[in-house]
Amino acid sequence: MPNEKECICPSVKKGQALGISISEANWQRTVIELAHIFGWAIHAERHALTKDGHWLTPIQGDAGFPDLVLARCKDGKRRIIFAELKSEKGALTKAQKEWLDLLGGYLWKPSGYEIVKALLE
Repeated sequence: MPNEKECICPSVKKGQALGISISEANWQRTVIELAHIFGWAIHAERHALTKDGHWLTPIQGDAGFPDLVLARCKDGKRRIIFAELKSEKGALTKAQKEWLDLLGGYLWKPSGYEIVKALLE
């Protein structure tokens, strides 16, 4: 099983070339679909549009928590993955890096699709 903490993973449909520019939202949908195929339970928070047209994610606690929490029990072994998803050009904030370091989480980008798939299988 790969042990790289930074996984560059493609949110691409079968047959599309790797390295194509994909939004973080599309990448997240792809990872969630893949995780469900392999039997993971998933928690993700979504941004909300306020009445005055601003986007925010209501939270209680410290900012920067990873985008996805994935959990699965397979063959009697429980496993939890914390993953922050970014587009190819996306960068972690200081708060996101601190959370990933604290949790032993992953940074997943589209060009590392095969590594993410291997971690989820």
